[in-house]
Amino acid sequence: MSDAANTGISGDNEGKMLDECYECLNKLMSKTTQQLQEAVMTRDQIVKEMETYISALELDLSKLSVIHVAGTKGKGSTCAFVESILRGQGLKTGLFSSPHLIHINERIQLGGSPCLVKVFHYHFFKVWNTLRASKALKKMPRYFQFLTLVALHAFADPDLHVDVAILETGVGGRLDATNIFEKPVVTGITKIGYDHMNVLGSTLDAIASEKAGILKSGVPAYTCASQEPLAAKTLSKIAGEKKVLGSAIMTCPPLEKIDPLTKCPLELGLAGEHQRENASLALALANTFMKNWLKKASLAPKDAKEYKIGGRDYGRHFDIDRLRKSLKDTRWPGRCQILALPGMKRSKLCIDGAHTKDSCARAAEWFVSVVEAEKELLGDDRASNTNEKHKTLGIGLVYMCGVGRDPAEQLIQIFQRTQAMNIQFNFVYSCPFDWDKYTTKCPDTVRSLCEKHKLPMPPPLPANTGVEGGGSASKGGGSGPQGYVDNSGIWQKTILQTVHAISLKHGRNCAWGSDAKANTTALKYLPSSRATVEAVAEASSSFEKEGGATLTLVTGSLYLAGNVLNAAGFEFGAQT
Repeated sequence: MSDAANTGISGDNEGKMLDECYECLNKLMSKTTQQLQEAVMTRDQIVKEMETYISALELDLSKLSVIHVAGTKGKGSTCAFVESILRGQGLKTGLFSSPHLIHINERIQLGGSPCLVKVFHYHFFKVWNTLRASKALKKMPRYFQFLTLVALHAFADPDLHVDVAILETGVGGRLDATNIFEKPVVTGITKIGYDHMNVLGSTLDAIASEKAGILKSGVPAYTCASQEPLAAKTLSKIAGEKKVLGSAIMTCPPLEKIDPLTKCPLELGLAGEHQRENASLALALANTFMKNWLKKASLAPKDAKEYKIGGRDYGRHFDIDRLRKSLKDTRWPGRCQILALPGMKRSKLCIDGAHTKDSCARAAEWFVSVVEAEKELLGDDRASNTNEKHKTLGIGLVYMCGVGRDPAEQLIQIFQRTQAMNIQFNFVYSCPFDWDKYTTKCPDTVRSLCEKHKLPMPPPLPANTGVEGGGSASKGGGSGPQGYVDNSGIWQKTILQTVHAISLKHGRNCAWGSDAKANTTALKYLPSSRATVEAVAEASSSFEKEGGATLTLVTGSLYLAGNVLNAAGFEFGAQT
């Protein structure tokens, strides 16, 4: 790898390298649900297929020490905590996660930072060229399989000296490409909920069974204490059947807010009450790994004092001060992240990639806490239910979910929690993902969504409803401004009409465009995340001129979170 690592490259070259990777990856994508379902095989088949690729690559994974994490919600955050904790103890960490927010190399982290583009490119094409040239292979891996192989190729590289490989599953667990290790050091399963039901099943026990596929005989296993009873029962049953260490999956209650040892608040780098549960699970995983690591290195402490960390006895195998710092310093972009709004002094974007009913509820709870804290800073105790700008905190929402998801289900959770605190949205915007043009397909009509969720029907779209700010939609002779056809952005329009319906249920009216009057929420759909960030800044400027500010929740999809982070100029920390 040294030849790649020593090559000096410019930003333009990095962009070219990434483009070369994307061009290859696009050939591996399963583009339909049918293709995904056809890819489902038995675990034996999955393992055999991956072993064929690993053999072709001549990868020796026998020395790789693995922590394997599955779950519906919080598995990325949990992995981030684990990585930060172990790196803080001096270990050289590798983390494989998905999806990426901005660039594909983010999926592979080394030492807490995205893999350098030149290093990623090197391992990517070592895998690509070797597999393409192999006469023993009948086909190339699928998209996620391939990226898993790239990660393993990097983690197994002796020049990178990875002490621990933290692997986050993609979808499910039993049939996941990462599920090829019979003896990981430890496994963890985060909160289970309803997601990817077209592949994993439509019931909680079916989904839990898929996630529990990562549990292994003789390997310790942990999960969070707040699992739904049916999911917890299923995990417990499968843990017994698979004879995990102790024949039971161990549960981790949330960390206490006050550290019993120091009597001071236990600070976490990730915001949101739910992160105390993720951090607790991460501590259990990291503690088990450190115990194993120190034992192998004959460095296990003798008669060392056990400290309580947030109510958990996890101090013996850690440098306790480093452990507290690692918890405080953990970062995971796109999850409960506050970012300054470009060009504004006080206004902020509150970004969370929540994309399920439950995760949107948690994102909204976090957002409400941010709003309440900001009101105190502004000295404005009034509810933001008018467009009065003098020292008033304006509230915005940027929302987009993937076609096929239920936007009403998620938006209802957001509005219930904001309305409970008398927080009203001054504006709500929607835009397509940056790799999409305006969506012209809509599986659910506004009427069907309203009937399903018992919402009032909003008024019909005004005749001049169209794209604000130009963009990539098809031009034509429609009645919308700038000549855009009427069916452009139909999914965004459906989402915003759903917002209108939910607002009406809570007694608040909406208006399309920029001219919303007092006590009215302005609705807009825009051609891109960049145009959306600019529109949020424009709406915020009038608040700031009067000494106020805005807070805008960005949620509904990790793809949206990444697009907005990119549009707002966010950059991941450079690897050192």
